[in-house]
Amino acid sequence: MRKISVLMPTYNDAQYITKSLHSIFEQNYNNWELIIVNDGSTDETERLIKSFDDNRIKYIYQENSGQLNALLTGSKYIEGDIVLLFHSDDELANNRVFSNIIHSFDSHKEMDGLYADYLIIDKNGNQTGILKVPDQIHQTEIIKKVFYHKGDNTVGDTFIVKRDVFNNYVLPNYIYDNTIYYINYKEFKTLNLMKIEPWYKYRVFDENYIHSEVGKFEVSNGCFRTIYKLLSNNYCSGPLLPFSNLFVLKVFRKLKLYRLFSIKKGTSIHVDLARKVYSLWRNELISKQFPDLSIKQIDKILHSINRIGKHSKPLYIDKKEIESIPYLFHGKDVRRFYQAYQAGEMGNLYQLILDSEYDHIIVESEEDKEIVQAILKFYSLFYDVIVERRSDV
Repeated sequence: MRKISVLMPTYNDAQYITKSLHSIFEQNYNNWELIIVNDGSTDETERLIKSFDDNRIKYIYQENSGQLNALLTGSKYIEGDIVLLFHSDDELANNRVFSNIIHSFDSHKEMDGLYADYLIIDKNGNQTGILKVPDQIHQTEIIKKVFYHKGDNTVGDTFIVKRDVFNNYVLPNYIYDNTIYYINYKEFKTLNLMKIEPWYKYRVFDENYIHSEVGKFEVSNGCFRTIYKLLSNNYCSGPLLPFSNLFVLKVFRKLKLYRLFSIKKGTSIHVDLARKVYSLWRNELISKQFPDLSIKQIDKILHSINRIGKHSKPLYIDKKEIESIPYLFHGKDVRRFYQAYQAGEMGNLYQLILDSEYDHIIVESEEDKEIVQAILKFYSLFYDVIVERRSDV
């Protein structure tokens, strides 16, 4: 009998978490575990959770470090065969959700995961609409849609996946990197996902985290990184813009953002094309009142695209500067980064890379290069990083 592991990060959701928990306890399928990670709540959240006396609940408290770090903490306690994400201010659609999930996986053993339309509810739990998502996941088409939507997840982040898929895709992509979970970015492939009947009631109200400044920055930073990974087509090596896949060419042509360039394996996209896409994106962020840091980041991305292949104005970063950074931020740390930025505590190197005028970066060792590339990846910047020993500089 398969066990379902429910991951629930929570932060100051005392107003809604009781309803969320009741919707789990009302399920007609009982082989589940609920892993709740309290991300430093300051309201009555903990008391309300502890009022549910059930050994299927695993409760963990941690200092506030953001939703993705809460999920990373919770992932260490997973024992189930199927893993799903459920937010503490939302509700399950009915009491058959878990049994339907089990039936879907049993009937379609080839599937990696499930997804569905979202039932939209207001702060009082009244349904106000349905958020439609694509009916099928066609590998090339869905990646095009992600590209068209500027890195936005077209099927939503509330995953339902097999445990091995969680470990191999959700952990590195979504939780650690704050990018779309179901894409293999190296091979331009997607997971095998199947759409089921709506199972999730998504609460939309003015106080939603996504409407806050830090929430908007987390969204834009993740979307930037998703497109960065699609463009570079590589997780680990230096930022590049080569394409062995032709879907991007078709995307740009459909958008009428093309100029003449050769269609050959390894051909680089002309910088004017990338510039046009990001310029349109920048205008959209401004119109939707994203925080200044989001605008500053996309301006730097545009600058880095304009400097691809140029090595005339180096930024020298010595080992002492690298060793002085207080923390190496990754996608999961966006909330922490935003708070550090607001407080002026993110470290001089992050400020230097964001504010300085340069077209490539020179460091002293491969180890230093790896760290600088991690910072560039966090910012989604396409600058080259070159190693030159101090005696050569």
